[in-house]
Amino acid sequence: MNRITSLVALFALVGCSVSEEKFAEQAAEIACQQAEECDVLAGVSADDCQTSLQEFYEAALTDDSCEYDGRAAKKCLKEMKGMVGDCEAEAEEDSACEDICGGGSDDTGA
Repeated sequence: MNRITSLVALFALVGCSVSEEKFAEQAAEIACQQAEECDVLAGVSADDCQTSLQEFYEAALTDDSCEYDGRAAKKCLKEMKGMVGDCEAEAEEDSACEDICGGGSDDTGA
């Protein structure tokens, strides 16, 4: 019975966060979708946008100064998805996106 409880707890924890790779991929996809819908790609294709942003996010998240927080990343993706289609949307003041690399501390490079 303890083994089943442990497995359920493990699956619950895994579901509460997102890996660096998945975050980079999904954040780039959402950001470029937003840029495309708001017509601000300035001649850059959606594919090029996604490739460039994904590489940028991956580099930032794997930098030694980033203490990646998968839970904050998952919350950030949810915030980003909520802004898609609203071309006047602005990031929340206390955005989870600020916490992805160690709680938004100034010395983390976030």
